[in-house]
Amino acid sequence: MADAAYAILTRPAEEATGNCYLDEDVLREEGVTSLDGYRADPASTRPLQLDVFLRPAPGGAEGRRQRP
Repeated sequence: MADAAYAILTRPAEEATGNCYLDEDVLREEGVTSLDGYRADPASTRPLQLDVFLRPAPGGAEGRRQRP
């Protein structure tokens, strides 16, 4: 997602270098409260799906992802 990439690339290098980021986390840090605008189909009401390399956060918190 270009918005997340832009946020990371405009951070000070000493803050951003060597980190692994999830788009969702970066956007939330930037103040984005809804990811609906990033859906491939804006009319869809289905929950967003996890990427193959992520698993649900403990407790099944809706909308939260965790690295394995």
